[in-house]
Amino acid sequence: MQAFFSSSPGSCRHYSRLTHLSLARNSVRQVQEGSFASSSRLRFLSLSGNRLAGLEQNGLLGLTGLVELVLADNLLEALPPGVMQKVPALERLDLSGNRLRHLSAGALVGPRRLQSLSLADNELDRVPTEVTN
Repeated sequence: MQAFFSSSPGSCRHYSRLTHLSLARNSVRQVQEGSFASSSRLRFLSLSGNRLAGLEQNGLLGLTGLVELVLADNLLEALPPGVMQKVPALERLDLSGNRLRHLSAGALVGPRRLQSLSLADNELDRVPTEVTN
């Protein structure tokens, strides 16, 4: 059975006051576009320990106030270019324990406040240029 985290239009508005959300250790395989459309107050989001193999280009849309994003221990092999532009306030990003082999140009572009980035326990073959610039 595939598990998706998605929302029908308007269904998240009942939870629009949430500031912390953990969906860790479930069976989430995909975050669909619009899942967090009403979540601008969310500051912390954990999707760790799921089965995420990728992120949709607009899967993080609406998370404009997000400060910490934990995507550790999933099956991520790549990040779409510009996906992090949807989270401009991001300060901490944990991508450890995935299957990342390289990060495409533009994958981490967007959050200008990023202070902490964990890429531990992946399959990276080189240090991403965006991390050193």
